[in-house]
Amino acid sequence: MKIRWVNHASFVLEFGDVKLISDPWLEGTAFNDGWALLSPTAFRYEDFADITHIWFSHEHPDHFAPHVLKKIPVDYRRNITVLYQRTVDRKVAEFCRTLQFKEVLELYPDSYLKIGDGISLLCEKIRNESDSWLFIKTPEFTILNLNDCYFRRESEPVKIKQKIGKVDLLLCQFSYANWCGNKDRGQERKEAAGEKLNEMLMQAAVFQPRFVIPFASFVWFCNQDNYFMNYEVNRIGEAYNRLRAIQQVEPIVLYPGFEWEIEHEYARSDEAIDLYQKDYEKVFDNPAIVASPSKELAELKAAAEAYRSRCLQKNDRLKLLSLAPFTCYLTDLRMSFSFSYRDGLVQCECGPEDADLSLGSQALHYCFNFDWGFATLEVSGRFEKPPKGDYNNVSQYLWVSELMNRGKYVPGRYHRGLTKLRQALRLE
Repeated sequence: MKIRWVNHASFVLEFGDVKLISDPWLEGTAFNDGWALLSPTAFRYEDFADITHIWFSHEHPDHFAPHVLKKIPVDYRRNITVLYQRTVDRKVAEFCRTLQFKEVLELYPDSYLKIGDGISLLCEKIRNESDSWLFIKTPEFTILNLNDCYFRRESEPVKIKQKIGKVDLLLCQFSYANWCGNKDRGQERKEAAGEKLNEMLMQAAVFQPRFVIPFASFVWFCNQDNYFMNYEVNRIGEAYNRLRAIQQVEPIVLYPGFEWEIEHEYARSDEAIDLYQKDYEKVFDNPAIVASPSKELAELKAAAEAYRSRCLQKNDRLKLLSLAPFTCYLTDLRMSFSFSYRDGLVQCECGPEDADLSLGSQALHYCFNFDWGFATLEVSGRFEKPPKGDYNNVSQYLWVSELMNRGKYVPGRYHRGLTKLRQALRLE
């Protein structure tokens, strides 16, 4: 069994005739030009020639990157089986079918899938979120890929441990991957970074693996709106040292292009850390920061109206019309607006410090243009929360958009009441 490191959260696992690549994001930006890869990718599109399977952990573009999939040569795609969790909307699976992959298999919870001689998989998502984990089982070795899975309490990974049993290799995130405070709140980001390290150590303590690969954090915040978030991220060297302090756990750090024959001695972690450190230095010495162009007011209003119409058609109108508006200050246009499902996007006199949200016009346009837009904003960190505003007003619209993005909708009063009754009966 061998691992070839690709980048960020992506690697190729080789076992017998199986060559499984996870979450291939090879190039370009993600989250509306909010993230870029920290290091160059050594894996090339020609290398998909011997890949047998692709697994995506979830729909986020640093894991499921449509522009990458489209560039895989068609002849190679016809020999590759795609693996993805079963979802309500089946959006990812259907997209992959349009690209003429050999097969698209949707993975169900509590159901192992054999993908080769002596190798089987179990994939399950956490709670009602889109993130999923993958357990890879062979007669002699087991791997748990947690990618971005976030656990609110220790009991959640404990339940996974009880289900899957022994874990030999754990792969888990080591730094924050979303907005963690305004530009002047560096201490909040330091605390978020510390919490992420503690979560990594908690996962290692629960699963008690022989090896840990810290990953899914090899990115930098590449936009002029979020560049400040780079200063407090956890460096891979710090994560490695924290893991080394745990007895009977060997941390492994792989740089793009590196390989590790699993269970064999690995002596390149220090080299990989040095290479990543040089890449971190480039982020601060000579970064290629993205400047998103402003949107014309007419274009912004058209996107807002299309979003408003789409939401009202797909969800309970009375519930949406009852939601309080949110206010936003557009930093590039130096104008303030109010948005609600009742009135749409309307210019208002709200000051920069009083708005619920402060962001650029392109970022707001993206929120309206895509059902995943508001969630993308929170991950990219391309916004700030003004001191006198109330971000909870924005969160209501995030909630509606996220439901639609998952193929769901905001139910009416009758359905909400029925759901509450069922929950009460279960509690009794």
